[in-house]
Amino acid sequence: MLRRKPFLCPAVRILHLFEISWTVNQTYRYFTCFRSPGRGCEDDIADWVKGSLYEPIPSQHFQERLSVNDSGLNSRLSHPPLKVVSKEIYLEEWHAKFVEADLRTVRTVLKGIRNKTMFFSLPHLMTLLRSLHSIKRYYEIHEIYCALEDCTAFIRDEGTYPNIRQEFLKIVLQAEDILGNYKLCESVFSEYIKLPTLERYSISIGLRSFLRNDNLQLAKQFFIQILENPETFPITKAEFKMFCRELSDLKDLDSMLFIFKLWEKKRCLGNSSMDCCDLDYETISLFHRLFIRFGDGKGLEEFLEYDVIKKTSYQADVIFQITEFCQSLHQIKKDRSSVEAATTEEIDKFVTILEQRPSDRRNFYLSVLNALVMGDDFNNIRHVIGKIQRDKEVHMDGTFHLAIAKFFVKHGMLDHMVQYYSDIVFNRAAGRIRLKINHVEQLWDCALQAYPTLAKEITNELKVMLTENDYIKVFPQLNRVLKQTSKVRERKIMGGEEHCKSGLPLVDYERLRRFETFIASHDIASATDIALETLKRGTKPHFDFYLCAIRECLASSLPNLAKILNDMLSKHYRIPLKLSILWLRYDIATKYQSTISQSEMLSFRKVPLLEAQLAEFVRLHRESLNFQNYLQLSQISILIRDYHQASILIKEAANLIDKRNRQQWIMYYMTALKIAARLYKPDEFLTLLRAWNQNDDAKLVTRGCIRQVKAYRKLFEKGADRLPAVDNTCLGEISKEIEVLIEKHIFFKFEGLNETRKLYNFLQRWLDQEIKERLRIERKKRRTLTVTAYSDKA
Repeated sequence: MLRRKPFLCPAVRILHLFEISWTVNQTYRYFTCFRSPGRGCEDDIADWVKGSLYEPIPSQHFQERLSVNDSGLNSRLSHPPLKVVSKEIYLEEWHAKFVEADLRTVRTVLKGIRNKTMFFSLPHLMTLLRSLHSIKRYYEIHEIYCALEDCTAFIRDEGTYPNIRQEFLKIVLQAEDILGNYKLCESVFSEYIKLPTLERYSISIGLRSFLRNDNLQLAKQFFIQILENPETFPITKAEFKMFCRELSDLKDLDSMLFIFKLWEKKRCLGNSSMDCCDLDYETISLFHRLFIRFGDGKGLEEFLEYDVIKKTSYQADVIFQITEFCQSLHQIKKDRSSVEAATTEEIDKFVTILEQRPSDRRNFYLSVLNALVMGDDFNNIRHVIGKIQRDKEVHMDGTFHLAIAKFFVKHGMLDHMVQYYSDIVFNRAAGRIRLKINHVEQLWDCALQAYPTLAKEITNELKVMLTENDYIKVFPQLNRVLKQTSKVRERKIMGGEEHCKSGLPLVDYERLRRFETFIASHDIASATDIALETLKRGTKPHFDFYLCAIRECLASSLPNLAKILNDMLSKHYRIPLKLSILWLRYDIATKYQSTISQSEMLSFRKVPLLEAQLAEFVRLHRESLNFQNYLQLSQISILIRDYHQASILIKEAANLIDKRNRQQWIMYYMTALKIAARLYKPDEFLTLLRAWNQNDDAKLVTRGCIRQVKAYRKLFEKGADRLPAVDNTCLGEISKEIEVLIEKHIFFKFEGLNETRKLYNFLQRWLDQEIKERLRIERKKRRTLTVTAYSDKA
């Protein structure tokens, strides 16, 4: 439905800018994003524009500001007259302070603007903004821009200060990009593209903002406009690579190919001598990796046959082989020493070939490290780290440490990770690294992985630490982490309610919450609109979002909507087993409920056809089933009371369990205990419970688990009179083991609280050290600015 508002959202406003002309220095420039020069007006873009109008106005957006040049608006504007500081007073009292950019001066200026008691002309204000930009005080630039919201009519007077206004928007755009305020970036960029000259870096920010705001269609249309008007939008292959990398992160191969073909047609065909057509191997490798990821060998062959690709001789270079090798590492099975030995030989071979190419060697180290971490090949991870440390031409910087630390995050090794970073951060001899946002997110994610039962406490402590200590003002990029904390939510897990962090991107997470809200209120029409948003935006469906949406639909008995979403996914992805199992569970559960009446609910083995259906699925997919698949299938067997098949499946799952994965252990033990309880096998139940208590790798125990285990004990107690296998001695032993399990839960919780305290003590030390360093650099730059200003004045 179209929004009935007196203003348009930034995305639509940008589209309108593509359809109008503007005046700059008494000259006119006409262009359109949708029609090449010379084409007629018959091209109808109304449908596409309507498709963009549905997007909601984000809460962090400024309201659309009304231009004083719009007809009929002058009479409606009722701003009080602004008290502008005169040039004489500015030069006498403010200029030196603005050059120094002291924070007390910034607070005074902000107070005056907000209270509408003091304002500065744009050229004077730019002195302060330039200084803030120079010392990287992006948060203060953001605050000043937000404070100017009510004074937009004054700022927008492009006829008065056209050059100054251009610099103003450029600085604000760069600041908001660094802060990750992409909604605001899009709003500012809609003003920036009106300017007579545009910079390549700012154009890149615009493209990135559209993608980060989940507005792929607008990004594509803007890219068309860029290629149609190279004089207006002067981008090079560097900006093209940036755009490809952003799309690669979204795993959107179709859109990557779309912009590649446009680039080849507009920039390369007939212009073979142009430098922008000489694509580097890193850009081509982005496409190569996605073709392999999606198993599109034919598409890869066609891509490599393009003249612009063949000209680079990419296929004959070792980078082609390295890309193939690194992608193959994701397919290697764990615990196979022969494969690990072969991998080591291949790594040594490529390092030797790249001996005279240090830059490519560095990229190889990084790519292979990421692949080995994903494949849990610890021996080869150590082997590669050793090679990097011995390589005099490659510096092991923070990027490598981020790749290595992913191993700790994956296995929840919080104590090891804190110790690892402590040795690097506080040991200058080891080559200290600077704190990045990714480090903070990694540490937080590792804590959540290690102690999921404390997810709420860990996240709240992080928010308190980052907000109460004013770290945000000096290190404003931390706002990105704070935004991610909203993804920690309560879910029903193992018979209880626990908090966990969603793995969805923030845009998809917020969309899923809206979808779930509409489903819960039985507003199916609105839920469908939310689910189909990506189609309206021309975006490839995001698999994880649709998987969650399908699961929600099936849980709410909405198979028709789930089928629509499933069909959308099948057009873009190979349907994985976990989704097939989800549908299998719904199908069998539905048939089971309709097969037996309420009076027969306690009957045993009444549904042989359903058992056969499940057994056939297992037979067909046995070679592809992993631990989680077997566990899900065993749960389906329990659902239809086929406990014999459930026992077989849980044993298969046990053979595939990752012994370092606490989540897998808890799922295994709880499922196995459930089967033993339903089969009334107290001895087996006791053996499993005792094994869990003695298993040091299976430390994770939730309150829901304890509640469930106690319920199983009561089940045995109720059947003690009619089951000879259940006696008081056995029940007493089970009760003792339950007490041990409770102690294990309490100990694990206190261990988590202790490790979390160590984590935040370390993180606070690192932040304090980083801020101290930043303030030192800031003071040095301030002195340089002041000296330069006095020199210019002299």
